[in-house]
Amino acid sequence: MRQLSHVYHLAVKELIGLAHDTVVLAFFTYAFTVQIVVFSRGAALELRNATIAIVDEDHSTLSARIRDSFQEPDFQRAVVLAPDEVDRALDAGRYTFVIDAPPRLEADVLARRTPAIQVLVDATAIGQAVVGAASIRRIVEDEVGRYVQRDASAGQPAVGQAVRVTVNPNRDSRWLMGVMELAMTITMLAIVLPAAALLREREHGTIGRLLVMPLTPWEIVAAMVCANTVVLLLSAVVCLWGIVVALLHVPVRGSIALFLGGTLLFEIATAGLGVFLATFVRTVPQLALLATIVMVPMMFLSGGWTPREAMPPLLQAGMQLSPLTHYVDLIGAVVFRSAGLGLVWPSLAKMAALGATLVAVATARFRTTFTVVRA
Repeated sequence: MRQLSHVYHLAVKELIGLAHDTVVLAFFTYAFTVQIVVFSRGAALELRNATIAIVDEDHSTLSARIRDSFQEPDFQRAVVLAPDEVDRALDAGRYTFVIDAPPRLEADVLARRTPAIQVLVDATAIGQAVVGAASIRRIVEDEVGRYVQRDASAGQPAVGQAVRVTVNPNRDSRWLMGVMELAMTITMLAIVLPAAALLREREHGTIGRLLVMPLTPWEIVAAMVCANTVVLLLSAVVCLWGIVVALLHVPVRGSIALFLGGTLLFEIATAGLGVFLATFVRTVPQLALLATIVMVPMMFLSGGWTPREAMPPLLQAGMQLSPLTHYVDLIGAVVFRSAGLGLVWPSLAKMAALGATLVAVATARFRTTFTVVRA
């Protein structure tokens, strides 16, 4: 009970310090509101407002229909270019796609020949280049098929394809972006806040006061972890309902209690990682550099933006040691697929094991730091 009392009072001290830190409070407000909205609405994965131009060398009804078939919001209105303007327009980055409708296009189509339509793609915009090229092919094929009025049964493949989209029927990337950005924001703050709290004690000289008190390293680490975990958990709840659900209209299909339980385990694990990193540096700028080296691989290789199956096997195995990997699996299953405890308990168990290990290692490293300071 005495240890719990020490942890409680130290955690209250940390919370009071956070409440009086206007810069941290302002960043909290920005990170859990503006940053998530801007990222989810601005970094779309689907085709949106793609720039397109057409070189009409046929000047026929069919080429005009192909030009007018590209509509918002996927494409901007197609601009007609002269053949000698194409290279200059692509080099200047004015258009992502340029379609070249060859001469006698309509005549060859009506004669049942197979003319080729060239599509030039600026692949520097790789996010839209891959999706847009496939979309252009589908649009052109559909428009040509309607123009020649093919029989409904003619030209159909021997095997039909029926696509059922279950989780995100409109395939709106804002659903994924909003939830994943919430996870990345929690990751960043859960690592930085407890580490910055430890360095603040050292820089202000109050670490000496802690040393002369009857406190153990475990109590100090637990207080820093608990205080910042409480603040982040409350912020995550407010952001989930106020921003992700209410503003971005992302449906939460699973159990909120299960989501919060997984978030709590994840925050404890990442907070332990933050304290561990803080024992290797002496100033906040050094912490920022070290945390960047750790956080960037965690965020980009956790499976939040791209499937881990597409990564090399060595990276897949290594990322099993990251709490964010298992947290991404959990929130994807709970928020989008309404999975229950029977399906996500492996992710919870792995986060709990990683959290216990990281907190234990951070405490041991913290004890070594105390010994050096005492000397």
